[in-house]
Amino acid sequence: MTKVNLAGRSSAAIVLLLSLLLLFTLLLQWLPSWRLDLTEEKLYTLDKGSLAMLARLEQPITLNFYFSNHATSELPQQRSYAYRVRDLLQEYKRAAPNLITINEVDPEAFSEAEDTAVDFGLQGIAASVGGDMVYFGLVGELDIEKFNVIESADSPSSEVIRFFTPEREAYLEYDISQLIYRLDDRKKSTIGLISSLPLLQPYAQPQQPGMGWFAVQQLQQNMSVIKLEHNLKKIDQSIDLLLIVHPSRLSDKTLYAIDQYILSGAAAIIFVDPNAEMAAVTPMAGPGPYPSDLSKLFKTWGVEYDSALTVGDSHWGMRLPAGDSGVALPHIGIISVSQASINREDLISSDLEIVNMSSVGYFHASAGASTKLTPILTSSEHAQVLAAADLIAEKDHSVLLKNFSASGEIYILMARLTGPAQSAFNSTEMSAGTEHQVSGKINVIVGADTDMLSDRLWVQVSNFFGQNLASPWANNGDLLINAVDNMLGSRDLIQLRSRGVYSRPFAVMDDLRMQAADSYRRKEQILRAKLEQLEQKISALSSDHPKSGVTPSSLLPSLTLIPEQRQEIERFEQQRLNIRKQLRSVQHQLDQDIESLQFRLMLINFLAVPLLLTLLVCLLWGYRRYQRRLLK
Repeated sequence: MTKVNLAGRSSAAIVLLLSLLLLFTLLLQWLPSWRLDLTEEKLYTLDKGSLAMLARLEQPITLNFYFSNHATSELPQQRSYAYRVRDLLQEYKRAAPNLITINEVDPEAFSEAEDTAVDFGLQGIAASVGGDMVYFGLVGELDIEKFNVIESADSPSSEVIRFFTPEREAYLEYDISQLIYRLDDRKKSTIGLISSLPLLQPYAQPQQPGMGWFAVQQLQQNMSVIKLEHNLKKIDQSIDLLLIVHPSRLSDKTLYAIDQYILSGAAAIIFVDPNAEMAAVTPMAGPGPYPSDLSKLFKTWGVEYDSALTVGDSHWGMRLPAGDSGVALPHIGIISVSQASINREDLISSDLEIVNMSSVGYFHASAGASTKLTPILTSSEHAQVLAAADLIAEKDHSVLLKNFSASGEIYILMARLTGPAQSAFNSTEMSAGTEHQVSGKINVIVGADTDMLSDRLWVQVSNFFGQNLASPWANNGDLLINAVDNMLGSRDLIQLRSRGVYSRPFAVMDDLRMQAADSYRRKEQILRAKLEQLEQKISALSSDHPKSGVTPSSLLPSLTLIPEQRQEIERFEQQRLNIRKQLRSVQHQLDQDIESLQFRLMLINFLAVPLLLTLLVCLLWGYRRYQRRLLK
């Protein structure tokens, strides 16, 4: 009887458990979905800036994700990245389910979908020679008919990401959020320009100095750039962005207008200069230097800047012919900033390679500043501060290089300035009856050079049948466009930074390769040094021999060599063989270390984990068997 009761109870328990499981499964359909992002960089979670932007979204937007699924069947890396994009797009859908619609399109070859992708301007890339084109982009659209959207050049109804390149993977969320923001905020942006330089003067002769600035012409293609007077008393709030270039001798009323505009939360980009070389071509210029400053505002914002000082950099100095000899030497006053001196974490400079600057100044944060100064461009450690007047006075830059002495410090040439700040004006006398803004959070980009925007430092412009054609050789124009685009975006997105990459490298293996490569390079340097020593010794030994000299080893047998030469060559050949053996040993050891690590990983994945799970199951089975014996 006991055994029968136990069996009946077990059957009833199983039926009850199955019923509860069925009920729980049905309830899950009514409960909100719970998701947990365990990735290190939170790759599948939208940043709070994107969420805030989506919360203010006003118009329904359709996101058409074009991905050549069939054509990438043999491109696993591309497909893996596409999964990342697809999952992130679904996060936008979850955040704004009533306003965001996601459509996925596979533009197969010769299909209408491919024609539509081409019409939108998506970039197609050949997967292989003679293969189908691969499309991997995004088109955001507003419903023109349903929502009475009026499309114009100033207010497009669609925005496009032409191709999701792996190089911008860290900025994937920013690019998608910017696309959505631009669709929702469709009006043409207005830039207010304050400058004493002829930035808006049209090109009469492209090669003539000062006649038009192509960087500003690029802005005018998609935005409205309005020149503001130097004696203005107020900046209208219809101005979306304030661009200040070489602010020379501005009145207190104009400074007050700038102060109040920026404290209100509006964005601004400011370029000052210890010596604006392009000012020399303006009427009534007089002798240089031509400095500009906003010292009254800078000091209040917690930024130190001296318009009488420039930064010389021997490491980034542009190599130019010097003196009468014409030998190319680094010009410490004209520098090409690149690599480690460009902030790769900032959105406006992440993709830049070279930015050229001339007679550039520098910034540093004031002690106890409430604002944050984040570098965008910096000097190298091989830099020195010198007077702008001295830099201008010396025409031979070989003399500047000769007298150069690096300080070992890194100087900030361009930066973001954000955070709480006070007004530079204590009284309300200048407010002219309007409300005085005492403090506010500012959002400014500051640069210590204005010549970087001129054509001569980054682009060659030629006239082709009345059309200006540009051939850029540096990224100065890209920097300005990126800065304007970033500052004109949603305030929620301005501080959005890179979120990391989807693919995770094998860090241990990479370290092993790096260590072996360093060891290999050191051995290689030793071999090269000994090669040079051999050439010198052979030259010394054969100075009296008419046919000898520094000769390739392959030709040495054909020469009549003296015994000393033969002994020296044989000794070196033996040393070279030994070093080559060592090089091969380093490479073989690297391969063995990597193979050993891969083998251990394989054991863990294929043996250790299954064995551990099997052990846990066996322990659980043994424990239940032990419990049943106790019941008996």
